[in-house]
Amino acid sequence: MEDLPVFISFPRSGSNWINSAMEVYFNRPRLRRGITFLGNEAANKPAMWFHDHDYWSNLQLKHNNILYLYRNPDDVIFSSLKSEYRGEINDKNINEQIELLRNNLSKYLVHNRAKVIVKYEGIKADLAEFQKFVLWLEPEAQIDMGKIESANKLVNKKDVVARSADKRFFGPTLLADAYENERKAFKKQYGSRILSGVITPELKEFF
Repeated sequence: MEDLPVFISFPRSGSNWINSAMEVYFNRPRLRRGITFLGNEAANKPAMWFHDHDYWSNLQLKHNNILYLYRNPDDVIFSSLKSEYRGEINDKNINEQIELLRNNLSKYLVHNRAKVIVKYEGIKADLAEFQKFVLWLEPEAQIDMGKIESANKLVNKKDVVARSADKRFFGPTLLADAYENERKAFKKQYGSRILSGVITPELKEFF
């Protein structure tokens, strides 16, 4: 891991999608993978990067070749509560997630631990944002947007769910309309509280 570029994200920030799509783009694997769309031959090639959530914000690296992916806090915390807390939405669990996420964002955004920063919503709005990942791994690369678009089509939400062994979160309910409706209701009830708790004055510029 110390010899590889490191991709950091807080859980439920979209890393499974990004990791899998970039593996397809480069036809090379990452180290420590769960979900992959690679065939056996490509999956056995040397790893290009390492992914970690740094959940407790205590990961220490000797190098600074880190890419950090982050996402809107209310979406992240809703997904975390549904998976890590078995859907138990209460003040204690919300407060714990607010603190963990705020610490993670502060470490990599405010204290400049990340060499490259990417926002999940930015990629969803414009696939050209994938260029940041490509250039992070291969600074002199010629970007192939056709390959990026093909990788994104292959790594779709339905197949990510199907390929995951982690059924605590990646189950059929994730694809149901009821799940999205519950997310909207959660954000309406708790969104303001979460955003004010997570986004400190130092973090405002990133949102």
